[in-house]
Amino acid sequence: MNSISNSSESIVSTLCREVDYLNNRINCINHSLKYCQNINLINRLNNELKDIKERIKYILNISKILKPYSYDNGLSISFLREICNRLVNNVNI
Repeated sequence: MNSISNSSESIVSTLCREVDYLNNRINCINHSLKYCQNINLINRLNNELKDIKERIKYILNISKILKPYSYDNGLSISFLREICNRLVNNVNI
């Protein structure tokens, strides 16, 4: 049982780091979009935002699957779900 708990916590922490990276990437893309004038680049950046949003949704689904296996009252998974939901709702595409 402890092994499952440690594995799920490791997975959750890895996913939290990935979501943090995706959040930083979203901020960089949005900053670039403010100043970009090349239509091809704008399209590529918008496509990347779509891909990031889909990845965050996928991570959110993973967190739902992991919830029953959490032994810390689900706090870390709840945190992961909260940051995923915030990002999904704030990415304007």
